[in-house]
Amino acid sequence: MNRPFELPQEELEQRIEEMVSATIADLSSEFLLMPTGSGFTRYNDFQSSYEVLKRKMAGFTHISLETVHAALLENSLAKSTVRAVAALM
Repeated sequence: MNRPFELPQEELEQRIEEMVSATIADLSSEFLLMPTGSGFTRYNDFQSSYEVLKRKMAGFTHISLETVHAALLENSLAKSTVRAVAALM
């Protein structure tokens, strides 16, 4: 199946609905496509630790050793989550 960027303008206009569907079908979270196995954190576990961090840090507006420590006490995966989020900055 062709992608919208591969088509000439005229053909794209004729097949616009099909190309919109193809584009939407291609959209997915890259995190969900990550490899899995014993060395990887499951998405639901990562998401839970992220939410603990977000709550303890008041939506990431109050970042301190105390708030990180409080998050770690509630969910030890918060350490990995902090490292993952910090790597994006």
